[in-house]
Amino acid sequence: MSLSVDRARVEAVFVSGLQASDKPTAADVETAVARTVRAYRSRGCAARVAQEYGDHPDTAPARMRWARDLVEQVYPGRCPYTPARIAWIRAEVAAAKRAAADEPPAPKLTAAQVVAEFERRRRP
Repeated sequence: MSLSVDRARVEAVFVSGLQASDKPTAADVETAVARTVRAYRSRGCAARVAQEYGDHPDTAPARMRWARDLVEQVYPGRCPYTPARIAWIRAEVAAAKRAAADEPPAPKLTAAQVVAEFERRRRP
């Protein structure tokens, strides 16, 4: 599998309704990934991940680790959300919060705008 497909799966599990306490099966994960990607598309999932990191910075990393581990179990192979990647996302969120504290409140953004901004900041 390609890295982008794996990343999309992790993000889909992250934003899906699956819960660790439900102990989802492989079939549950595959169904959730398909439904979530169908509902939000890959970029919509990425935008929701970014939103969750901003809204719930205390619980989002643990959910991302769980989603990453679950995808790795169901779809063995490369998984894009390594600890270094998660640390980078945290740093980006923290930098965005610091920048936002110095700026007036921004208007509500669409999911596409959030994804575009995330991609823009991700490039060196």
